[in-house]
Amino acid sequence: MTYIDKEKEKEQARKWYLANSEKVRARSKARYNEKKAEILEQGKEYRQRNKDKIQARNANRYKNNSDVLKKRSAAWRKNNPERYKELAARKYLKDIEKSKADRKKWRTENKPKQRIYSHNRRARVSQNGGTLSVGLADRLFKLQQGKCACCGHALGDDYQLDHRMPVLRGGANEDWNMQLLRKRCNIQKHSKDPIDFMQSRGFLL
Repeated sequence: MTYIDKEKEKEQARKWYLANSEKVRARSKARYNEKKAEILEQGKEYRQRNKDKIQARNANRYKNNSDVLKKRSAAWRKNNPERYKELAARKYLKDIEKSKADRKKWRTENKPKQRIYSHNRRARVSQNGGTLSVGLADRLFKLQQGKCACCGHALGDDYQLDHRMPVLRGGANEDWNMQLLRKRCNIQKHSKDPIDFMQSRGFLL
């Protein structure tokens, strides 16, 4: 009986692969292209048969590697903005009602973040630059003791982030230029000069 050294065989196979890697990849690619439709169909059938198993595996993988995956995903979105927009639009259109429901749920559960994202978007549109830090609304709420910076009444649940100097007047979209106002006060202030607005209400005379 001939003794087979498996470790030696593995080492020889590894060396052969390294020496012929280009040839192997080209052959694999050619085989894939030749049977692409069949391979894709097999993959689709497998995913359908094992949907729950795949979802559980992906959820477990995300749970154990969430920080790494989030950073990798953020880096990919930054480097592929157009592709990301295309995929996001395709996902949204695939099931519009579900997409709307998901967005509404996220906005309800993440009101402070939603306010930040809304202001950042407006700043980008106006080409004024700057970004607001996450958690800013909560910090301002504590600093203002839950009161509107304009009228002094309780902010309530529908308070809004306001640029002290409006973006339309050159105000920066940065933390130091932000305050919390009641929705009513913010609508009335709109893009008015902050000094003129407060004087019209009997302040800063």
